[in-house]
Amino acid sequence: PLLLAGLVLLVAAGLAFHFADKLKPAGLPVLVPLTTAATSSTNSSTSAPIPIGDGPLIEIDTEVGKIHIQLFPAQAPVAVAQLIKLTQSGYYNSDTLMQSQAQLGFAIAKLGESVKKFDFKDESNNLTSRRGSVAISKSSSSPAYLNNIFFGYGGQPDLEKYYTIIGQVVDGIELVEKSLSGQRLQVNSFKLIDRQS
Repeated sequence: PLLLAGLVLLVAAGLAFHFADKLKPAGLPVLVPLTTAATSSTNSSTSAPIPIGDGPLIEIDTEVGKIHIQLFPAQAPVAVAQLIKLTQSGYYNSDTLMQSQAQLGFAIAKLGESVKKFDFKDESNNLTSRRGSVAISKSSSSPAYLNNIFFGYGGQPDLEKYYTIIGQVVDGIELVEKSLSGQRLQVNSFKLIDRQS
């Protein structure tokens, strides 16, 4: 327990250094370091299946290209509904940055005076983390909620303790994986995709 706590604090300190003061209004997520066995692009056969299907799709337009994520309303109904509402209102279309962390993943963070304060309850599900998992912090680790959205590069066995998985990247994660570690990238917009078009 002490070793894990030390690792979590070390990673959190590194994120604070990279994001500097801009993330303070939103709060910093706690990232759990990857184990060597978890750095592969897929998890073991014991992992819960990814519920890819007809869930809502969101397109995230960044300066390195577009990322598409599918949301899981059955597994995190409240968070997904709020994320869709924020997307439709244009909440993430300004003052939003993305930063990559080597071997961990990347985070999208809403910044500035327009950052919302969320009163939320954690939602639990049995999804396990893997490459492209989309997650938000639990209240025990950060009050950021939908102000910080974390995307994993690989399975992180302890991630579920600190995050709730709400979706999965279905296209574009390789664009961010190729970006420099620690580099800040501009997020231009979030857009809900109409599956009927």
